[in-house]
Amino acid sequence: MTNNNQKILEYALTDPLLVDYDVLLLQKLAKTLSKTTQQSTPEKRITKVAVCGGFMTKFLLEILPLFFLHRGLRTTFYESEYGTFHQDILNENSRLADFCPDLVLLVPTHRDLRFPPTQSISQAKFDENLKQEVEYWNNLIKKINSPVIFFTFDPPPIRPLAEADGLKRGGFLNYVRAVNCRLCNESSGNIHFIDTERLSAAVGLDYWHDQRLFHLAKQPISMDALPLTANSIAALASALIGTARKVLVLDLDNTLWGGVLGDEGLEGIAIGPETAEGEAFATFQKYVKNLSERGIILAVCSKNDKTIALKPFKRHSGMVLEEDDFAVFIANYRDKASNLRDIASRLNVGLDSIVFADDSKVECELVKKEIPEIWTLELLGDPSDFPALIDHFLPFPVGNLTKEDFTRNNTYKDLVEINNQLETTTNLDAFLSDLQSDAIIENIRDDTITRITQLLAKTNQFKLNPTLYSKDELKRTALDVIAIRLKDRLQDYGIISVVVFETDSLHNVLNICNWVMSCRVFSRRIEFLIMEQLTNIALERGLNEIQLQYIPSGKNSLLADLLPELGFRRRGEQDYFVSKLAEPASLPKHYINLRNNFHG
Repeated sequence: MTNNNQKILEYALTDPLLVDYDVLLLQKLAKTLSKTTQQSTPEKRITKVAVCGGFMTKFLLEILPLFFLHRGLRTTFYESEYGTFHQDILNENSRLADFCPDLVLLVPTHRDLRFPPTQSISQAKFDENLKQEVEYWNNLIKKINSPVIFFTFDPPPIRPLAEADGLKRGGFLNYVRAVNCRLCNESSGNIHFIDTERLSAAVGLDYWHDQRLFHLAKQPISMDALPLTANSIAALASALIGTARKVLVLDLDNTLWGGVLGDEGLEGIAIGPETAEGEAFATFQKYVKNLSERGIILAVCSKNDKTIALKPFKRHSGMVLEEDDFAVFIANYRDKASNLRDIASRLNVGLDSIVFADDSKVECELVKKEIPEIWTLELLGDPSDFPALIDHFLPFPVGNLTKEDFTRNNTYKDLVEINNQLETTTNLDAFLSDLQSDAIIENIRDDTITRITQLLAKTNQFKLNPTLYSKDELKRTALDVIAIRLKDRLQDYGIISVVVFETDSLHNVLNICNWVMSCRVFSRRIEFLIMEQLTNIALERGLNEIQLQYIPSGKNSLLADLLPELGFRRRGEQDYFVSKLAEPASLPKHYINLRNNFHG
C-alpha cells in the first residue's frame, strides 16, 4: 500500500462523486481499503450483507465495500456461488442461513425468469405465466427473514419484436416490465427495489450489457456500469440501515437564483419564467421543495445580510421556496464551515448527515478541508443541470416513507425554536410545563411497524447498541416492543421512541435489548418518563432489575452521561449496565401527560 493510494482513499471516502471514479481506480482503492481492514473508521457500524446474484458477482463485490463505507457502513459479505442462490435461500441449513445477514442483496437478471412468453402467446397464457412468475419470486423472497434489496429484472439486450418488444404481449421486454411492476405492487415491506431499467438507461443500454464479458466470466453488466450499480446498492442500504444523509444546506446567490442579490437588487436577480435562466433556477427550487416534502431538512448558509437575503422569499413573485421551507436560515459574514457546524448543532444532527451545495469553488474547498464529513458539491455551470448534479450521486435515497417523514421539516423548525428557548430560559421546569406535552405509550401494530423498524435503524445518537430487528423479529412473542408518541402545543411528532425488551424470569431481570429516541425531542425529559414506565412494567412482573447493553458507537456518547441519571450502573468491566429496583433513582419531573395503552 502506498501513501499516495491511502491519501486518495481518504479523499474518496468523503467525495460525494465517488460514483464517477474510473472502475480501475475504484478497484485499486478497494484493495487499499482491504489492507487497512477499515481500522481508520471504528465508529462505523458493521453490517452483514449477503449477495445472491444471478451472475458472477466477483467484480461487483470487489468495489462494494468501498461504496458501503462511503455511506457510513462497514461490511462483511457473503457471496452465493454462481447459479446457486435459489438453493441458498431455500435451504434452511445453507451457509447463507448460518451467515445471518442484516441485509440480502438479490440480483437476478432477465435470464433467471422462469416462464418467458413466446412471440405468439395468447392473453390467457401470458396472464398465467405472469402469475406463476410472480408467485415463484414472492415465495422465494418470503424465505428470507432479513430486509431485501431486489434488483428488478434488467431489460434484455436483444429485442425479438424490435420496437414493439416492450409494448406487445409477446415481447420479452414487455414481460420483464410486467413482472417488475407486479412484483413491486405485491411486495411486502421487507423488500426494497432498485429500478434496473432506469439504472441501465443512465449508463446507456448498449453500454450496460457486455455480452462478451458474460460469455467469458458470466457477468452481463459491463465493467463501466459497476460503479453506478454499487452506488445504487450502497445508497439504498444506507437508507434502510440509517446512515443516509438528511439535511441539504444551500447557498443563495447563483444557487437558488441567478446573480448577486446585494449588488443587483431584488429586480436584478434571475428567478421565474421571464427568462430561460430564471426558469431554470425556479425548476431547481421545485426540485428542492420536493425533497423537503418527503422529509429532507433544508437550511440556508449564505454570506449575506440576513434582512437582504430574506427579501426574495418575501417579495419576489418568481420564488418557489418560501422562508418557511427552511428549518435554519443563516445569512451572515462568518466563514461557512463555522456556520455549517452551527446548523448541525441547531438541528441536533451529525455533520455526516449534511450535504452542502454552493456555487463558490473557494467556499466549497474550505468546507471540504475543514469538515470532510460533510458532502460538499459545487453547483457550477448551467442551473438547468443543478437537479441532475445533486440527484446523480443519490445523496438522499428513499427506503420506507412514513407519515413522520412528510412532517420532518416542520418538526425540525420547531426543534430549533425549542432549542433557542432552552438556551435562554432561566426556568427549565416552567418552560417544559408550558409546552403542554402529551405522550402515548402503545404496543407495536401492523400500521406502525414500518415506522418502528425505521426508527430503530436510522437513529444514531440515542441508541444503546447496533442491534437491528426485522419486522418478523419484532413480532416474536418473546420480545416486547413499546412505541412512544409525543405531541405538544407546537405539533404532533408521531412515534419518537422505541424500546425493545424481554423478560428473563430465571434471573428476575427485564432486559432492554435496544432503546432508541429521535434527536428531534432531546432535552424534553422523555427518557425519564420512559424509564418510569419500564420500572413499572418490571415491578408488575415481579422482577428485581433492569439491564441493558450500551456499546459506544462514536455517535451515541450522550448516553454515557445519561445512563447514571436514569439509575444505571456498570456491571463489572463489560458493556452491561443495571438498575436495581430496590434502589430506585430519583428522576427529575418531566411535565408530560401520559396515556398508557401498552398491554404486556
